[in-house]
Parts: sequence; structure tokens; C-alpha cells
Amino acid sequence: MLIRKLLIVLLFSPLIFTVFSDVIIFQTDFNELPDDWFASAGWEFGSQGAETHSWPADLWSEIMFTGNGPPELIYSVPDGADSIIVTIPYYLYASVMQESIDFEIRMGGSNSGWDELWSKFVSGEVTFSETGTIEVSPDWIIGGEWIGIKFDVLAGFGSGGSLIWKIQGLTITAIGDSLTLNQSTWALIKSASEWE
Repeated sequence: MLIRKLLIVLLFSPLIFTVFSDVIIFQTDFNELPDDWFASAGWEFGSQGAETHSWPADLWSEIMFTGNGPPELIYSVPDGADSIIVTIPYYLYASVMQESIDFEIRMGGSNSGWDELWSKFVSGEVTFSETGTIEVSPDWIIGGEWIGIKFDVLAGFGSGGSLIWKIQGLTITAIGDSLTLNQSTWALIKSASEWE
């Protein structure tokens, strides 16, 4: 019986240990401001996620980021990570009569500084709305780094305009072939060893 179990484990080992695994570094639905985050007064949190909106104003700016003061790098990427994937579902509405609105999401890394993950620039006379999911793998982030993220919107409405930006969630996932095995992998080994 012991030999049979060893043969089964050896048979599955190359398949198990060469398959990429993933680990969630951070996840939130923004029902409330996460611990160790800062948000300026224009952000609200609830069942719709993090939302900021403005009605006619000449100049308007809101920011939300990891950290309690200036933006900080507060999440650790596992050493075995080959890459990370950042997933952000969102809703965006903007109406601009003059001037512009600049939406931006940046990610910082302890070895790389802060770089743009996603941005949208709206100018001229335009009204639009969109729902989508940002899914990006920043190539400047590597295993072993500390990371942070920030959301920023700057609007110069001129004669008037409005915007609504809802960040409906955030998931940061590390991908790699030498990360900790997940529970389903161990379940596969256990069930294989119970074959008789």
C-alpha cells in the first residue's frame, strides 16, 4: 500500500509542481476604506464600492491610496512570483463642457517607483459612461517587492461639468510556479493516494 501511495505521488509530482499557482496579495470590495489606506473627503464607501462624484465646479481633485499619509508600499509580493495581475471593476460617467478630466491609477514598487497602471483623459465637449474591468499585469513589479496603489482624478471643468467614478473592487494576485500550493492541489494528492 505504501509503495502504491509513493508511486501515485511521484506520478503526480511533475504535474503538480510545474503548474503555475496563484496567491491573492490583496482583495477588497471597497464597502469601507481598507485598513492602512487614505482617501480624500470626496470618496464614499458602501455597497457600490468606492465612489467619488462632482457636480459643477471650476476645479476639483480627489485621491485614494495605500498608506496613511503619503502613498506607501504596504503589500508584499511573494519571492516566487513571476508576475502580478491587478483587477479593478469600475463604472465611469463624465460630462465635460470645456476643459478636461484626467482619471489615473498608478502602482508603486519598492524597486521601481510609481508607474501608470491605467488612465483616461477626457477633454472638449463630451458626455459618456462606461462599465468595465481593468486587468493589467505591470511588468515593472517582481517577486520580493513591496507594492502600493493610488487612484487619482483631476477635473478642470471650466464652465461646468460632472463626473462619477466607482471603483467596485480591487484584487492583486501573484502568479508564479514556486508559490505555496493551494488547498485544491493538496486535495488532489490526498484523493489520488486514497485510490484502491
